[in-house]
Amino acid sequence: LALCEGWVCRRPAIVQGRCEVLVGQARRSNGGLPYRSFAEYAAAVRRLLQDFDLCAEMGEAGRQYVLDNYQWDSVLERYERFLSQVIQRRGRRSVAGRI
Repeated sequence: LALCEGWVCRRPAIVQGRCEVLVGQARRSNGGLPYRSFAEYAAAVRRLLQDFDLCAEMGEAGRQYVLDNYQWDSVLERYERFLSQVIQRRGRRSVAGRI
């Protein structure tokens, strides 16, 4: 949640590289830089502080990612699709069990 809140405010992220979820979010959004060591963390901080265009691009990319994927309509649509798949699979198993 904190990652998405930062992106909504157009802030790029520096995420822990050992967390697959955060790394995946950063890559899919192009809104964050992962790090795995203090040296990588320091380099990411320097890079963002020195390159204002990159900082703005990543912040905007993160914001767009949140708007595209976490607005209520998007979440509800994915949830409904998931439930439909579960119901269809369950229906197929019930029919197969009767044969």
